[in-house]
Amino acid sequence: DGLAYELVALLDDPSTGGDLLKELCTALGNLGDARAVSALATLLRSTRWTRLLGKDPPAAVRVGAVWALGNFRTADARAALARARVDHEARVRQAAEAVLAASSMLDYVKD
Repeated sequence: DGLAYELVALLDDPSTGGDLLKELCTALGNLGDARAVSALATLLRSTRWTRLLGKDPPAAVRVGAVWALGNFRTADARAALARARVDHEARVRQAAEAVLAASSMLDYVKD
């Protein structure tokens, strides 16, 4: 419980470097704590990061956020993934498509 809170705080900190951000995405996705969804989705909205850092988070970080969001079955996670389908980087778009397709198949299998 406390661990997820600390990881989200690091994810929200603009001074956290790209490699650590990517690892944080993985950890938060694996923990499955719903509080992470908002922070992960923020990585996909480049406007906040552009304002703070003058550039988008690296594409590898955004791909990590996409895969992490795939572990959450919430409307907010699905909305963030849908927005990632129009990211300016092809690999982010491809990851979002793959995650959404996999989650659709899982939903189908569960029915």
